Amino acid sequence: MKFNQKKNIESFIIIGKIGSPYGIKGFIKIFSYTEKKENIFNYLPWFIKKKNLKKF
Repeated sequence: MKFNQKKNIESFIIIGKIGSPYGIKGFIKIFSYTEKKENIFNYLPWFIKKKNLKKF
Protein backbone atom coordinates (compact mmCIF):
# COMPACT_ATOMS: atom_id res chain seq x y z
CA MET A 1 0.00 0.00 0.00
CA LYS A 2 1.45 3.34 -1.02
CA PHE A 3 0.83 6.40 1.08
CA ASN A 4 -1.16 9.04 -0.78
CA GLN A 5 -0.10 12.48 0.50
CA LYS A 6 -3.45 13.94 -0.53
CA LYS A 7 -5.29 11.51 1.74
CA ASN A 8 -7.35 13.33 4.35
CA ILE A 9 -5.64 13.05 7.75
CA GLU A 10 -9.08 12.89 9.39
CA SER A 11 -9.69 9.48 7.82
CA PHE A 12 -7.00 7.93 10.04
CA ILE A 13 -7.83 6.37 13.40
CA ILE A 14 -5.69 6.59 16.52
CA ILE A 15 -4.81 3.11 17.75
CA GLY A 16 -2.19 4.00 20.34
CA LYS A 17 0.63 6.29 21.30
CA ILE A 18 4.39 6.13 21.55
CA GLY A 19 5.92 6.50 24.98
CA SER A 20 9.41 7.35 26.11
CA PRO A 21 12.51 5.35 25.14
CA TYR A 22 14.03 2.98 27.66
CA GLY A 23 17.03 0.69 28.00
CA ILE A 24 20.51 0.90 26.55
CA LYS A 25 19.29 0.16 23.02
CA GLY A 26 16.55 2.81 23.17
CA PHE A 27 13.48 0.58 22.85
CA ILE A 28 10.24 2.55 22.87
CA LYS A 29 7.05 1.92 24.80
CA ILE A 30 3.86 1.56 22.77
CA PHE A 31 0.55 2.21 24.52
CA SER A 32 -2.26 0.41 22.71
CA TYR A 33 -5.82 1.75 22.66
CA THR A 34 -7.21 -1.50 21.21
CA GLU A 35 -9.44 -3.73 23.35
CA LYS A 36 -6.81 -6.45 23.52
CA LYS A 37 -3.44 -4.71 23.75
CA GLU A 38 -1.70 -7.10 21.33
CA ASN A 39 -4.29 -6.37 18.58
CA ILE A 40 -2.48 -3.13 17.77
CA PHE A 41 -0.12 -5.23 15.63
CA ASN A 42 -3.04 -6.21 13.36
CA TYR A 43 -3.33 -2.62 12.11
CA LEU A 44 -0.74 -1.87 9.43
CA PRO A 45 0.77 0.36 8.20
CA TRP A 46 1.28 2.77 11.08
CA PHE A 47 1.61 6.49 10.39
CA ILE A 48 3.23 8.60 13.07
CA LYS A 49 2.31 12.23 13.56
CA LYS A 50 4.77 14.57 15.26
CA LYS A 51 3.20 16.47 18.12
CA ASN A 52 4.52 19.21 20.40
CA LEU A 53 8.22 18.51 20.01
CA LYS A 54 10.37 20.22 22.61
CA LYS A 55 13.49 22.01 21.42
CA PHE A 56 16.45 22.16 23.78
